[in-house]
Amino acid sequence: MQSVEIIPEVGQWRSRGVRYYSGPWDQLMSVIPEFELRAFRDAPGYPDNPFLKTVVRLPTSPTENPIPVGVVSNSYGLAPHRRVAELCREGLINAGVQARDMRFEVGLSELGEWMNFRIYMPSAFTVRDHMGQEVGLRLECYNSVDGSSRLIIVF
Repeated sequence: MQSVEIIPEVGQWRSRGVRYYSGPWDQLMSVIPEFELRAFRDAPGYPDNPFLKTVVRLPTSPTENPIPVGVVSNSYGLAPHRRVAELCREGLINAGVQARDMRFEVGLSELGEWMNFRIYMPSAFTVRDHMGQEVGLRLECYNSVDGSSRLIIVF
């Protein structure tokens, strides 16, 4: 059985370290944190700010607590990383790409609020450029749950 591997690629996003992982779909999804919107307030029992919400990363282990990662407008529509990745994969499968032939990587900022998700297409989608060099096709997705950057999906 394959497992998730931390790959040597590193990056930065807004001065925060980004770590990249590679592995099978089910295991890779387990490293992507989940988030939810909560009231923006000073303390429990205090009034909510009617114009803002807090984006909270849910615990990734039994010993961790929820952690706020951003503040967004009250009308903000959260696009959770896992759901974005699932929709990208499902779209390719619905277009006829075999799931077993795809390869996956994900890069996450230190708190997970920013994601770079990659799906490497099977070799049947490799083309040759005008110089005769092989060019592999991949879907690349960038997402932030804190509203600091837009959702971008490119090939």
